[in-house]
Amino acid sequence: MNAWPETLPVPLATPQMRSSPRAIQMEMESRRIRKRRTAEVPLDIMSLQWNFTEDQFADFKTFFDETLNNGAGPFIMEIFGVGAQLSFVEGSYAYARSDNLVAVSASVIMSTVFWILSDGTWVDAGQWMDTEFWNE
Repeated sequence: MNAWPETLPVPLATPQMRSSPRAIQMEMESRRIRKRRTAEVPLDIMSLQWNFTEDQFADFKTFFDETLNNGAGPFIMEIFGVGAQLSFVEGSYAYARSDNLVAVSASVIMSTVFWILSDGTWVDAGQWMDTEFWNE
């Protein structure tokens, strides 16, 4: 799994979260519109923002283009006290330059949450809760 580069800052402030149900909409022959789920678990989507210097933005572009294959691959990063496996929505981001900084915004899908233990190891929160220790 690819880790967020240590040379890049973490996202700004608290991200906005939204839950997006995975459903498709189709029109039946009778002209009735139906919405059908394609998965039982909705997607957790976060809107993130960063302010990069030009050098950091170049590192970000290299990470996005080469390491993540143009944003198609997942990555892990520590964000607001927990570890998370993230993927860019539609493999895209937006940016604007001003005041010698590059403001980058992107929506990411959070697929896995990790607890970060005191020794620095990451444990999948779902697996942690399934253990006998947690259930006692």
